[in-house]
Amino acid sequence: MFCLVLAGSQSSVRAETIACDDFDYATTNLDGQSGGVGWTGAWFLSPLETYHNTIVSPGFTNAGLVASGNRMSESGNDNRTFRYLDTARSEVADLICTGSYGSAAFGKHGTTNWIAFLMNMTSGNAYCGVHLADDLEPNYDKYGNKQHQRIQMGRNNTSTNYYLGRVTNGGAGSGKWDSSIPVNSTVRLVVYRFDFKDPGEECWMWIDPIAGQEPSTTSAALHATNITHFCFNVLSVGGSAVCNVDELRIATSYAEAVPASAFSITTPSSSPGATAVRWSSVPGITYWVTRTSSLAGLPEWTNAAGPVTATTSTSTAIDIHAPALSAFYRVFYLP
Repeated sequence: MFCLVLAGSQSSVRAETIACDDFDYATTNLDGQSGGVGWTGAWFLSPLETYHNTIVSPGFTNAGLVASGNRMSESGNDNRTFRYLDTARSEVADLICTGSYGSAAFGKHGTTNWIAFLMNMTSGNAYCGVHLADDLEPNYDKYGNKQHQRIQMGRNNTSTNYYLGRVTNGGAGSGKWDSSIPVNSTVRLVVYRFDFKDPGEECWMWIDPIAGQEPSTTSAALHATNITHFCFNVLSVGGSAVCNVDELRIATSYAEAVPASAFSITTPSSSPGATAVRWSSVPGITYWVTRTSSLAGLPEWTNAAGPVTATTSTSTAIDIHAPALSAFYRVFYLP
């Protein structure tokens, strides 16, 4: 096993990861797990819920997408697992609005949120996927009170294709937009872009876009306009069909929500026993590559290669003393 850690800083247009979870947990129940970033607390169930969504192995992959860990599997028992988004971080302060129930939430006019995940459906003929809510009442019912639900992404009960639903549960302002891409056992990269604006939100959805390269709006699988305004601070996964979800990300840019794998670690054919480390680089910047055998405690990093001064957008360094079994690599530069 070889892992790469990229470090450093450079100026760029502000892009923020709001939350992400690659479900890198042991194979157990999803509720109680607390990995990822951008969340408040762990995944949890309503106390009225008796079914569990679970973590299963292996995780999903998609060509060119940064991916790791296992995946979560929806049990198909019309059940949900919830998690609160962290709205108190200073990094997201300018993205926050006040939700319908008085709590801080995402969805401020003038902002854009990208939501991406890998998904498939292995059995059932009903709704499943990812849901957004504005607060919860976990003791009201097992859904946290459906009046708090705002958005459904994935599949719904009345169609068989990937779709977007503005959920009001009987109230005014609901909406449903379908694509022509079926939800089935094929693993898909599903990406939604929400532009929050007055008088109503606008959304595009893409299926299997290229990681790291923002797609054009004309290539979207669906386009929805004048969506009734909503804010959200809770995300849930679940449904009445057996679906799997992985690499869940919410961000302010496509590059953050659908990051391209920018590095590789291989054994070069010209140097058997060595390790080649390749990464995205900035011409003129000098990089160092260091190695450690463990990330536990305070790792002791050893110089593996460098300095390497980049001349193109990708750089490669050869560690001729690579260990035979495993190692972690770190690429860094000093600004």
